[in-house]
Amino acid sequence: MPYSPRYDDDGEDYSSEDVEMWIRAAINRRARFIQLSHHPRDDDLSDLDNVPLVSCHLKHLHLSGTMLYDKTLRQLSSQCPSLQVLELKDCSLDGPHISSASLITFTMVECRIIRDLTVAAPNLISLRCVNPYHHAPSFQDMASLATATIMLNDSFLHDEFEERYAEPDPEVFECDSDSNDDSDADSDLSTSDEFYGDKVLGGQNVIRSLSNATSLELIADAEEVILNRELEMCPVFSNLKVLSLGEWCMAADLHPLVLFLQHAPNLERLFLKLKTEHEEIDDDIKPEGTSFACKNLTMVNIKCPMDDERVPVLEQFFVANGIAMEKISVYHRPTHQPRLSLAIRR
Repeated sequence: MPYSPRYDDDGEDYSSEDVEMWIRAAINRRARFIQLSHHPRDDDLSDLDNVPLVSCHLKHLHLSGTMLYDKTLRQLSSQCPSLQVLELKDCSLDGPHISSASLITFTMVECRIIRDLTVAAPNLISLRCVNPYHHAPSFQDMASLATATIMLNDSFLHDEFEERYAEPDPEVFECDSDSNDDSDADSDLSTSDEFYGDKVLGGQNVIRSLSNATSLELIADAEEVILNRELEMCPVFSNLKVLSLGEWCMAADLHPLVLFLQHAPNLERLFLKLKTEHEEIDDDIKPEGTSFACKNLTMVNIKCPMDDERVPVLEQFFVANGIAMEKISVYHRPTHQPRLSLAIRR
């Protein structure tokens, strides 16, 4: 329920028993759409462990600020046979599997994954996984997938994450995203040097599972571990038409970018979303091993900081592979200006 000023700030306007009662009532009334939002004045997660999520009518389930144990995940997987849309935001998941033959859309935004989690959904069409904490999920059986957005930050995916950030430092977790365009998914993900050398958890098979997609967006920082690790087993993306890549694709003199283009022969549109902070790349990239053939590529869109010295290198790279200059567009990201404050004293 949204915040209402009629409630006393020092009093409770609901209890966990109320939440359980509401969910039970919705299921008993054969609800097809259920949304449970995190209360703005309650830091505790709602716990659905005592609520039987068993319904042959439920099609859309949207949860935020909710704790999902193995029991609940198993119920969603096997006892909600009509569930088509599952959206999880700021949730905690403590179970090994989400497996559903009915799911069409699955969204997971800033969720804490306590242990290894595998998501299997053979009829899934749309997938969105943004900034998971502690573990990155693994995906399998995604034969029907058409569109996917994966955003990863290594700073959140380490075996010592819980101990180091029991109470997260907002400066470490700060993300700078374009709030005016959610589809852009262009976030400046911060990375802490403290994490270098730690074990990055999860994400097995994340790239191979996306091989049938027609539209992909893979956003991460430079030197991101999981995407670079999984890219070494890169499949052929025969159906891929639209590809968006973040800063991580520029590593090792464009190796991730080249590898992707070599495995996407039918690509039509390419978006590169580059950040302010970056490593230098060779301004004279050798043609050996960097060639690709994307005969249908009609547009290359580069979004980058002003005066980014990598732009001429990228233009040279694409022209050398048969992409005409008029197909290459460069858009400069606005630099962040310090906010001004004005204080007037009487």
